[in-house]
Amino acid sequence: MALELLLPVEPAKANQVWTINKDGAKCVFNLDAVHASTLTAKIVKVESGVATIEVVGLLEATAHSVPTTLDIKGNFHAKLGTQCAIVSWVGLVIKEKRNISQAEPGFAITARIRLIRAEAQGNELTIGAPELQSLSQASDSGQWLIRLQSSPGRYEMLADRRWTTYIDGGEEAILRMIENNTIIAQCNVHQLPKLDEGTQLTLEALQAEIKRSHGDSAKLLESSEKVTSADLRLMRVVVSAEREEVPIQWIYCHLSDDKGRRVAMEFAMSGEYVERFAGADEQMSASFVFRSEEAPTPAPSPVPSRAASNDTPSKR
Repeated sequence: MALELLLPVEPAKANQVWTINKDGAKCVFNLDAVHASTLTAKIVKVESGVATIEVVGLLEATAHSVPTTLDIKGNFHAKLGTQCAIVSWVGLVIKEKRNISQAEPGFAITARIRLIRAEAQGNELTIGAPELQSLSQASDSGQWLIRLQSSPGRYEMLADRRWTTYIDGGEEAILRMIENNTIIAQCNVHQLPKLDEGTQLTLEALQAEIKRSHGDSAKLLESSEKVTSADLRLMRVVVSAEREEVPIQWIYCHLSDDKGRRVAMEFAMSGEYVERFAGADEQMSASFVFRSEEAPTPAPSPVPSRAASNDTPSKR
């Protein structure tokens, strides 16, 4: 829908060059912002009412709050539609170099894009202000969630869209809540040894182990237990402590079923991010389900040592 932003604002003639403004480039290439641009367009040919336009230049931008550089070269076709000029064909080569982010490694790629567009006849759709307001006010909490799945770990859950899987080794996984390329919280998911069928860990035993892990500096803020909609027993313990004079909050979620399967989710965040975290663990633990006990897929890479996992306690 943004392709017409490549067209000139004023009428142009053959061999005329114009600059594609930053806001237009931002929309066309789906970027957060464009900080510097040399992107220009030039009409190189007009034939049978169709203008062939060359586009070339560099964009210094950010995508998902990560610095990136796009080297763009290609052509597009423009012709008159029923109401205005439209872009009917695009062929571009985009060489992108994106910096490393908190969610994924940096990369350098070459993308070749080709598309064809045409006006649909007799299918005009008009949406007025009342309809748009109604759509914006419609409540659908599910549209803000994603499904986090682990094939090697054999589990899945629903989570806030800010969560991403950073490492998944089956026995252990690291999830991160990232906002504007800042880590708001980290969740370490641990597969725990199975207990005998019908045996459960008590809340008191979980609290005692967490206390031993953190020492006397830890302050117990909250503890509870309940049964989730998936018939899993959920124990939740919240503690706070200081690490190098920085207040840290931990949330421990222990999930188990009557077959003895168990998993621990350990959430950690700086005290300043507790409000932005907004109890995201409750959505994840409440929707957590075990998959069928098939043979796990071999892990693609080892999980980092626990020294790099936000001072979380040892396995229980």
